[in-house]
Amino acid sequence: MKNMYVFLCVVVVLFLGSCADLSMDNEEALKADFPSDFNWKEYKEINNDVAMSQIVLDLNGKRGDKDSIKYCVNNILRDLDFAKTVYVDYLQCPEQSWDKNDRCFGKYGNNINYSKAIVRYNPATDKMDTIGWQCVIGTCWSEGWGELKDSLEAYSEATKIGLPVIKTMCQFIPEVSGVGEARSYLENFLFNSTLIEQHYHFFGRYDGRPYKYCNGNKGEEKNQEKHAEKRGTYYDYGRYTFCLDKNDEKIYVAQ
Repeated sequence: MKNMYVFLCVVVVLFLGSCADLSMDNEEALKADFPSDFNWKEYKEINNDVAMSQIVLDLNGKRGDKDSIKYCVNNILRDLDFAKTVYVDYLQCPEQSWDKNDRCFGKYGNNINYSKAIVRYNPATDKMDTIGWQCVIGTCWSEGWGELKDSLEAYSEATKIGLPVIKTMCQFIPEVSGVGEARSYLENFLFNSTLIEQHYHFFGRYDGRPYKYCNGNKGEEKNQEKHAEKRGTYYDYGRYTFCLDKNDEKIYVAQ
């Protein structure tokens, strides 16, 4: 249980900037608070960024002298097909480019960690109005995979373009001799289901994260004014549960 607490604290620091008291004495009490059809595998599939930190944490401290950007690129990420898999599936970056000064698109637009509203006080209404958006998807390269691929192909220690992204990609690479071992590690990684369940319990539900696919059964589209309670600068969606429509990649009230 202590390791789970430490992991969740890491997640809080990464996404929220602080660590709260996340202790949970009774796992059964945690699960009793879930929707009756909650399935951790479906929640992970929809919110795969939640699970990726488990890999980074597992590799933290396990690398030796080979844990260098030069080694990682020259021995592993030179395989551009595998590098793309790491970038898209594990770093959770979009393959295409995007406008950093607009709302994120698709599933990224529905994640408050990526699509950030720019608000300003309106004295006429005595409310904070949204006047614009920013799209900040982790350390992903906003020009898209195509340009980052070119940077990897031409990589040298002096390379500047995409270097922060490449460094983050290397966090998913274990100390191995080649691409085959690295791929095997990632494909066979055993995710901790309890940690994923705890994410929904402590964070996901209140952030308005979808916990399942709608499968044609859905209510209203997720709306901040209708479905969230403002608590300081945070919008709490905990009164509702939500689902993701596979067709339009929008979030709706679950039914």
